Amino acid sequence: MEVGSFGLGIRFDMLEEYSEKETLSIICEELFSVLTLSDVEGLRLYGGFRAPEHPSDVNIYMMVFTHGSLKVMRNIYKKLDDDAGINMYFASTHPYYENNRLERIDGLTYFGVIQSNGRITGGDYDLTDVVVSKKRGRRKLSGKGLKIMIAPEGFKDGFTSLEAIKRLTIAARRNIPGVKVVPLPITDGGNGTVEALVMACNGATREIEVKNADLLPQKAKYGILYGDRAIVDITEALSAHPYDNAQRTSSFGAGEIICRVLDEGIRNVIIALDEVYSCDGGMGCARALGVKFYDNEGLELTGDSEDLLKIVRIDTEFMHPMIKNTKFSLIVREHTNFSGENGAVKVFSRRVHMMDSDREYLDLGMENLKARLTESFSVDLDRVVGAGCAGGASAMLHCLLGIEYTNNAETILKAINIDKLLKGVALVVIGVGAESLRNKDDREIFALMEKCDEKKVPVAVLTYSAKSEADVPSKNKQNSAVFVMDQSDERDIAKFLDIASNRMFSLIKVGRGVERIGALLSIKRRGLRK
Repeated sequence: MEVGSFGLGIRFDMLEEYSEKETLSIICEELFSVLTLSDVEGLRLYGGFRAPEHPSDVNIYMMVFTHGSLKVMRNIYKKLDDDAGINMYFASTHPYYENNRLERIDGLTYFGVIQSNGRITGGDYDLTDVVVSKKRGRRKLSGKGLKIMIAPEGFKDGFTSLEAIKRLTIAARRNIPGVKVVPLPITDGGNGTVEALVMACNGATREIEVKNADLLPQKAKYGILYGDRAIVDITEALSAHPYDNAQRTSSFGAGEIICRVLDEGIRNVIIALDEVYSCDGGMGCARALGVKFYDNEGLELTGDSEDLLKIVRIDTEFMHPMIKNTKFSLIVREHTNFSGENGAVKVFSRRVHMMDSDREYLDLGMENLKARLTESFSVDLDRVVGAGCAGGASAMLHCLLGIEYTNNAETILKAINIDKLLKGVALVVIGVGAESLRNKDDREIFALMEKCDEKKVPVAVLTYSAKSEADVPSKNKQNSAVFVMDQSDERDIAKFLDIASNRMFSLIKVGRGVERIGALLSIKRRGLRK
């Protein structure tokens, strides 16, 4: 694609499946109800479906204007960004692409040049049916000025939070045209944490090559939020099952990701820990951060789980220099002990085949590492919450980085700056499953509801299990409403979520209409009294 002087790309999230012809018809109708011929005459137009850049990017269609001046592109950007109707079609992350990104894009169709008569000609695709008007069309949008946050948990049977957001957004657009949606995938720190937080903050994803549990090359991702904080999920490096020797594993790759983040200059790092295919007490991770381990002969150990029993001394002198200037937080999903009956080795042995002799050796090794950590850092690992999580890497990071355990939900909401995301939000729509309603301790979904209570933001709860409003924890019952799906919903979550969300948003639309009419009547009565 030839960008020319300046270009502007706009990413449209169509959400529903459309043919390319239907997609172009919808997008052109939206674009040229906002932009007039004087805005775009002489520009070249490109378009096409793009490969997903994030897990939430499904059916992303990009339209690109090129060969214009900086002033022209800024004008197009301002008009589009100010229009509520077209805004609801934009991708939730990175809706606009500027020159330096556009130059790396290929595979888009060239539609032609926008002529003085409003026609688009000279391209490789017939857009003769499209005519750019000289006047902007007036659109009546019932949702103009309304911003809602959609924050569902993942439902059962693999129905993810991202899938629920997609379906709820479709229902919101259909019933309340012009509504602006703020997507907030709810994560508990498990698989998909990086993607969820990046989407919530409109952040960026980085990909690097690290070593997996077998010390073989593997791609891993981490996220940058608001440009000044990072989310690292160590399962990105250690989630693949070791195919060499499950009893000889290393968490080195986890440390490589953290080092990369520190080298990038980030000084606020959130580390998510979950089940991994490594059980070395975090020794490999520590070595990647510059820590050295020695045996009784003064020889440096390589740092895999087979070396656990040989550790005599830990040396942190050459640890990454930026660690002391960085704030770290942990999201610990497994609340296991470091060693013993409910320890890291016991949990690890449930995931991989392990002979009794190997299990006993690792148990002894973890006890030895526990003694060395206690000696070096004056810490009681029996009191560290989730010390055995991620094969014991949780305890190692706690010792090396000086991290104090905090509530997972509190850490996640703070990481995404929930106060900033809730600014201007008129309604928060929450989706929650049966299990979550039964288990209300340390749940992110209920921490969000408490924050909404604090900010006086109304909450609509969509669930398939609540028997009454009393089942939903809210300090301010007048500030929340519960929508319950049919009891058969558990057999086909997608189908009944579509039905329930359509009903919910249609009622919200009616409520907004009633409120508007009431306000107008009130103004009229006050005028008559005068």
